[in-house]
Amino acid sequence: CVYIFRIIENILFPYFQLTANGTSHFYTPIPGGFPPGAATSAPAHFHSGPHGPHLQTQPPQSGTPQPQTPQQQQQQQQQQQQQQQQTASNAQQSSPAPQHSANHSPSSPSNYHKDERTQRQHTKLLRKLEKQREYNSAVSTPAHSPSPRRHENQMNGHNKNNMRSHQNTSHHNQNNHGRKTNQRNSNSNNNHNSNSRTGASSVMGSSEDGEDNSSMGGITADDDEEEDYQNAIIEQLSAIQKPEVTDVTSRSAKIIWEAPPCLNETTHQLINMRELRYNVLLSDRAKECKYKSLYKGSSYDCIVQDLQPGQEYVVRLQVHYEHLQGNASEPTEFTTPACEPDQPSPPRLVMRTKNSLHLRWTNPASNGSSIQHYLLEYDEGKTGAPVAAVQSAINFVEAVKSKNKQYIMTKLQPSTVYNFRLAAVNEMGPSLYSHICSYSTADNPPSAPKPPTLQTASSSALRVVWERRQSDGAACVYVLQMQNRESGHGYLNMYNGPDCSYECCQLKRATVYYFRLRAENEAGASPWSNEVTYRTAAERPGRPGKPQAKGKIHGTHFRVRWEPPSDNGGTDVQRYFLEINAGGVKFERIYSGVEPETTCDRLQPGTTYQLRASCEGPGGISPYSEVSHITSEPIVPAAPPHPYYDNPPGPYAAVLRLEKPEYNGGAPILEFELQLRKIKDYTGSETVCAPQIIYKGKDAYCVVKDLQPGCTYEVQLRAINRIGAGAWSTWFRFASAAAPPNSPEALRVVVKSSTHLHVSWQEPSNCGGAPIIEYRLESATAPATALTEASAPPPPPSAAFHPCYQGLQTSTDLRNLMPFTLYYFRVNACNMAGVSKWSPMANAQTLAAVPAAPQIKDFEFTSNEATLRWIAPECNGSAITNYSIECADQTITTPDANTEYTIGDLMPETAYKFRVQAVNAIGPGSYSPYAKLTTLPSPPIPPHLECSGMGHNFIKLKWGDGRNLDFTKFYVEMYVQRAKEFQVVYSGTNCMCKVNKLQERTAYTFRICAGNDKAGVGEYSEEFIFSTSTTLPASIKAPRIAQNI
Repeated sequence: CVYIFRIIENILFPYFQLTANGTSHFYTPIPGGFPPGAATSAPAHFHSGPHGPHLQTQPPQSGTPQPQTPQQQQQQQQQQQQQQQQTASNAQQSSPAPQHSANHSPSSPSNYHKDERTQRQHTKLLRKLEKQREYNSAVSTPAHSPSPRRHENQMNGHNKNNMRSHQNTSHHNQNNHGRKTNQRNSNSNNNHNSNSRTGASSVMGSSEDGEDNSSMGGITADDDEEEDYQNAIIEQLSAIQKPEVTDVTSRSAKIIWEAPPCLNETTHQLINMRELRYNVLLSDRAKECKYKSLYKGSSYDCIVQDLQPGQEYVVRLQVHYEHLQGNASEPTEFTTPACEPDQPSPPRLVMRTKNSLHLRWTNPASNGSSIQHYLLEYDEGKTGAPVAAVQSAINFVEAVKSKNKQYIMTKLQPSTVYNFRLAAVNEMGPSLYSHICSYSTADNPPSAPKPPTLQTASSSALRVVWERRQSDGAACVYVLQMQNRESGHGYLNMYNGPDCSYECCQLKRATVYYFRLRAENEAGASPWSNEVTYRTAAERPGRPGKPQAKGKIHGTHFRVRWEPPSDNGGTDVQRYFLEINAGGVKFERIYSGVEPETTCDRLQPGTTYQLRASCEGPGGISPYSEVSHITSEPIVPAAPPHPYYDNPPGPYAAVLRLEKPEYNGGAPILEFELQLRKIKDYTGSETVCAPQIIYKGKDAYCVVKDLQPGCTYEVQLRAINRIGAGAWSTWFRFASAAAPPNSPEALRVVVKSSTHLHVSWQEPSNCGGAPIIEYRLESATAPATALTEASAPPPPPSAAFHPCYQGLQTSTDLRNLMPFTLYYFRVNACNMAGVSKWSPMANAQTLAAVPAAPQIKDFEFTSNEATLRWIAPECNGSAITNYSIECADQTITTPDANTEYTIGDLMPETAYKFRVQAVNAIGPGSYSPYAKLTTLPSPPIPPHLECSGMGHNFIKLKWGDGRNLDFTKFYVEMYVQRAKEFQVVYSGTNCMCKVNKLQERTAYTFRICAGNDKAGVGEYSEEFIFSTSTTLPASIKAPRIAQNI
């Protein structure tokens, strides 16, 4: 028996890991485990029953009564008598832990002290030992078995087991061996220890007696029995009946329940009914199934306070025993009855006149029954004193019964105080009257004052004064308004105050302003006075523009004009003055009139004159304008000698010498003009072409360019001074030398097909005096491109050309060309004198084709959209207009030729295949290879942020239900007022945090978002505002004795 007892002790030494997190799918997390007294973790608005949680208002009932022996009944009666004596001596105030009855655990020896947990464990070991006797009939039962040692650490409803080392008599280490625990609650986590079976066998092998492992089958049966024992307890706890709700009022209700009925007599004997703890769950949102724990304890009833009238509630019950808990009971629904409305707020004043008051009020809480009407009462203005002095003596009468939330009291006396109070009425009756409020009607406004008078006036200010009347009173203020009708803004306030004068500054000069005045007091405003007008003074005008010559300047007269001044001083200019100086010291006035122009005559040719202008207005004479210089015109020069050359002319140019005329007309020669004409010879008869100006400049020579070889030309010359051009010289004839022909003209290329081009050109305009003996045509290729008039491709270099035709014909056909290729052509002509220049290049492009297949470069994707990027393919002669994207079973057409496109409305965590096809004017091209991707999962939704605690310099926050199985990372941000932005104060996988270093009695704004490695960070939650509390004041110094008397 001792051997079996030691085996059981080694098996039961590791502590059982029971996970009791107290969570399920229909209520919020609660701490697992209960204090011996009343539950202190319930919300502030829930209260336990009047008897306390340790007293039962109803006796516990069970389905099957527990059998008791006569000794047990006698011992139970003694305990009840002791309990009654303790109750008589006010022992309920200490709230002791519930005592165990004699029928649940055997009494311990007097010389061995065991606590309550040790006694329960001792009872379990004795029960196991009795079963072991059935396997070993020859072994006797020991008197007492040693108590197993346990170490507990319970936090927030979770059990954390710390395995401590223990050595048996053989000094074997058993730290890694434990019993396998299987918690079978609805949403509890099942923690399995893979070494539990192995640990049991190793304990058997380490017995100090050195016996064999013959009892292994019994130990395995004990493990299974322990699991069956826990399952039976949980099943017994889950048999709780739904609670009953009684004494339901508008603000409170009483909830009563009974102990769970007995399902199995053996299981019922293993449970101490006094150790059961009950958790009452309440929800005021039955459809959302969100429950709050309002009571935890061993009592059989509780009273719920601070309920909302007319609200539907759902209550459930859950039973806890040690570290085990049963499933919640079926819900019980009840509805609180409605009551009268809450006390409304006092009416507030919206607007008042001398005979009316406009009042408005807000809705109070209706408390389950809609408000039928409001009752507004007043004192008819008979009190005439503040409410605090005569509040008890006010006689109120009914003003109105209305469903509206506003009312206009009419037919009142001016300047009278009225007292009001308000009540709301529903089906349950009227509410309490609101606090009394007082409002007074307005007084009579003053009469219209006299209009203001002008005191002083300047170009930018007007000072006006008005008369103060005795009837206006000392508290009267005046409002002065001014209007400038040119601006179109109407009357504007210029002054509002008690003074009787005001100076209006920053006004426009020479402008009429309209003024009006009114008086205001507490009763209102008077009518406006009569309208008066006053004008600001004008200033002298600015100086006019610089005189300029108008028309042609002659030798003895010219006409001069000037611009009016930009600043006319606020009014029109009355007259202008013009003064002239012929080179002396003094200016002479030659004109005075209203027009800004005149004619200056009797002048000397070729003489420079100085002129200045001024103007006069009501404000005075302006400054003089800038001085201008005008010179009378001289005559044109005489004809110069004809041009000549020192060297014979070439085929394309000739250098001619130019000489000045003998008389320049009184002004220096500024430039020469040379004109050229061509002489054509047709079968012995000459034809003269029209002359053309070929040179205009100051040089004494001229290079005549663009001559045709072997042709006859004539030139003549004339001189030009500042007056104009003189007479032409005589004609001078010369002939150009022979030269190679000009380049062929009108080179054209016609596309016949994708491999056939027709090229043609015309003979050169000048063959150089010799017949053409050969044409040479060369071609060059370039990559195919889209040819437009706006952007032509650059020509290829000369080294890229090669001959493709030689002969006397002016056209040729080129075949067997490359399709979709750009060809450049040039042609020249040859005669006996040489080879001409190349003609301007002409190009043509063979027919285009569909574009090539694009290549997908990369892509980006989220949970519901994907962005593709690809490399634009070769367009093959026709610009790509758009792309077609094949995604799953649909084809998407892009609006333009952009190589990036975002596809939306995708499903999260779904595999997609994409390929792209380019389209041009010819048609669609080939598809690109497939690109495969799988969209990301949707980012997590931000949880609801709550304040779990606060101090004067910290705030504790929590969110979620306390579980984070997928290791979601949370980011809590706080708005920093100094930085004007949100800053992260916590990031991690916990469901709570603490923000320190805060200021007392200060509101802080928080928000939270969640994210993971797969979906990224989600969006922010709504902003939550929490405030810190007030710190305790500093300690006061002790008083000291200042003087002894």
